[in-house]
Amino acid sequence: MRTESKPCLELWVSVLEKALEDLYYDPPEIRENLTTCENSRVTQELYWKNQAQAWFKSRSKGFNSFEGICLILGLEASWIRKKLYQQGLL
Repeated sequence: MRTESKPCLELWVSVLEKALEDLYYDPPEIRENLTTCENSRVTQELYWKNQAQAWFKSRSKGFNSFEGICLILGLEASWIRKKLYQQGLL
């Protein structure tokens, strides 16, 4: 693991936590009874869920990629990805 300052590490942990939060989003089963505003919110949340899925699946090792962040934090990206697949999230 690279030597990073504590605020930087906290930032990357927050990025990973937000991506997991987006990934775990569970939309309401029936959207037809929702208001236009609520439907818009669900659509937005589904968009971020799809973006999170793509981010976790990516094999990029770039600076702000899933694998790049795992390297910074000393986490095993393949193990996390495997657990997410097992839960049906990817």
